[in-house]
Amino acid sequence: MIAHPPRPASDGASPISRHRVAVHGRWVDIWVTAADRWSLSVAGSRLAERLAADVLGVARSSLRVAPLAPSGRPVVVRAAAAGDCGISISHLRPRLADDPSGGRGLVAVAACRHAQVGIDLVVPAEVSAASLSRFLTTTETATAADARDAVRLWAAKEAAYKAAALDEAFRPRRIVVERVSASGFRWSVDGRYHAVHGAGIFVAEDGHVLAVAVADHIPSLSHGASPRP
Repeated sequence: MIAHPPRPASDGASPISRHRVAVHGRWVDIWVTAADRWSLSVAGSRLAERLAADVLGVARSSLRVAPLAPSGRPVVVRAAAAGDCGISISHLRPRLADDPSGGRGLVAVAACRHAQVGIDLVVPAEVSAASLSRFLTTTETATAADARDAVRLWAAKEAAYKAAALDEAFRPRRIVVERVSASGFRWSVDGRYHAVHGAGIFVAEDGHVLAVAVADHIPSLSHGASPRP
């Protein structure tokens, strides 16, 4: 588990862990922080704004990270250039009030220039077999090397769903994840209007499973796309 530092006086916008990884030819920056269980959402937004500003090389005051209706996925909003930085947030809430972290959770944020990105942070021990059975197909369960590998597939599907940016209901069994290496995977999401494909990797994060996904390309719905039957 990540060692939680003393409770910060700020809103949790200072990262305690940073990663920079290459996914499908694109750089993805990942920051992780700890925050009080009641302020995880605020901490996630503030951390996302700091990271987006860092990636774009602009002042934090020049942008905001806001939820996009109807899904609530975070987007970077800038007056000068909206949409030039993909952003994703994963909240890991503590399960027990008397846990060793003092009731604090974790927030992981990923940002990528000119591409949609998704991130998911999971504690393997907190994922039950019943939950996995709802996420994974029979084939996926059978091909998983062990329980932790099954959790990696869980996290990969969550990250892929976020990177797809379809703003549709989460249907994990319609998300296909194919392992291509020990730390890499390809993914596809069959959405109502179109399919989205991409790549992802697993990042070591102190005992947690951390998956990051980046979309190849998202067709514009304004270019003649029509709903699937």
